[in-house]
Amino acid sequence: MFVIKDNNPAVGFTITPPSVVDAEGFPVDAGTLKFVVESDNPGAVAVTVNADGISGSVAFGSPNADGTPAQANLIVKVLNAIDEQLGAFGAQFIVTAGDAASIVGGSIVFEGITESV
Repeated sequence: MFVIKDNNPAVGFTITPPSVVDAEGFPVDAGTLKFVVESDNPGAVAVTVNADGISGSVAFGSPNADGTPAQANLIVKVLNAIDEQLGAFGAQFIVTAGDAASIVGGSIVFEGITESV
């Protein structure tokens, strides 16, 4: 599982094709495999896949509205040449609030006294 702050920049990924064998135990040529990459929570982890189908990037969104960490599962579906799903693998992410980048405003109010300008 990856724990990532929401202000982490987008990162690239590359899929390493898994070893696949058919029902008789013969290897399936990795060049015939297709991959579908999806996030089950694009608000937390959004995925972009490049034209090659095996690389891309993920961008990190926000924690949940109540400030609790958001979870996203990145799933890679493995398909054969006729788009039948053979299996899947993936990664889990927890997206937390990032470090404060700046603070604007704020004041201290004291009872019974005022600041001279």
